[in-house]
Amino acid sequence: MIGDYKTMGKAVSSERIALAARIKALRTYHGWRQEDVAASLGWSINSYGDIEQCRKRVYTHQLMALAKHFRVSVGWLVAGERGDVPKQTLEIIDNSIYFNLR
Repeated sequence: MIGDYKTMGKAVSSERIALAARIKALRTYHGWRQEDVAASLGWSINSYGDIEQCRKRVYTHQLMALAKHFRVSVGWLVAGERGDVPKQTLEIIDNSIYFNLR
């Protein structure tokens, strides 16, 4: 549930939760493990996993790297702007995001 996410005792914003859900949905869509994405980006598994689990903030350079890796725009990762993602992919990912937010 959205309200259940907390980082260091503070509630996590719904925008951050949605970002994490989009990243997880993309990873799952491609059939990758967290370890696969982290290795591809040159990050530690903890660093990547913490982003996906809303345990750490995401910096601009990390957003850019994630967008490039997943071949989507930073706008889609951050706000769900739908211009650059194929419709079939969006449907699959939207369903996954909805499932992950429940």
